Amino acid sequence: MAAMTYRREFLGQILRFGLGGLSTAVLCWGLLALLVEVLHVHYLLSANVAGGAAYLYAYMVNKYFVFRNYDRKHVRQGGRFVASQLLLWVLANVGMYAGVDVFGLHYMAATVIIAGFAAGLNFLLMKLIVFA
Repeated sequence: MAAMTYRREFLGQILRFGLGGLSTAVLCWGLLALLVEVLHVHYLLSANVAGGAAYLYAYMVNKYFVFRNYDRKHVRQGGRFVASQLLLWVLANVGMYAGVDVFGLHYMAATVIIAGFAAGLNFLLMKLIVFA
């Protein structure tokens, strides 16, 4: 019985993680388009503002919605969140270089492969390290 409950919660976390990721992408891309196309803010500034807002949103979504973590350990968890995102960023860049320049993949194919890998690794980092 406990194993079934754990599996159900785990699958729920995966589903909520996917929904959270989708809503984060919509927020980021929507804010980017709003800033650039409507408000005519420079695209680099817009990308950084939108990305920063998306990271803050993703932290909150993962903490409260995905993993239902209500601990008041924002400094520790926030630091781990930032460190995990930096790790994923480095791995994505190494993966992109390896995929395109070493293995000869098209950059979009490499991006799709890396995105799948990064999503799985990000879920594990959030579950086992950041919000453990």
